[in-house]
Amino acid sequence: MINVASARVHRIPRLLSVRAVAEATTLPASTIYTLLARGDIPAVHVGRGVRIRESDLIRWIESRTERAS
Repeated sequence: MINVASARVHRIPRLLSVRAVAEATTLPASTIYTLLARGDIPAVHVGRGVRIRESDLIRWIESRTERAS
């Protein structure tokens, strides 16, 4: 039997803080805020805070990754 509450939780995207994104990418938080303001990385506004979907961050990184030919 599938737990309905558990199934719902699996659909909720993982949201990262600007600090977590800065640490993961080794970019300054100010750069992350600039990227968010320009719309380069999509943001989710939660109250007065800003969060980044993990999947959006991965997509942004992959779009900037150079492929070896």
